Amino acid sequence: MEKITCNILALAELTTDSRPQYGFMQRSEPVGRRIMKQTQCDMILSYMQKNGTITDSQARDHLGCHRLAARISDLRARGYKIDSIPKTMVNRYGKRVTFSEYRLA
Repeated sequence: MEKITCNILALAELTTDSRPQYGFMQRSEPVGRRIMKQTQCDMILSYMQKNGTITDSQARDHLGCHRLAARISDLRARGYKIDSIPKTMVNRYGKRVTFSEYRLA
């Protein structure tokens, strides 16, 4: 029992506030300061500004965004003009597949 208590006390000293700290939610600044995180919409927008276009596979591989169409819809709701270009190619199994490529208008 004493070992567990020591670990809890050691953890309490490391945290900046009394809320639990989980791996992906750890604070890098003291409580009271807001950490500005870039949203997926912001990342997609800057990717399109830099590279011209983005596809679902690029968003997944480069940005970790698994629902590109939903984020594009969010950007359109914000007022951005985004064109959707249908593309067709043959996948690794020899089947024709259709996907969308998005670009700023």
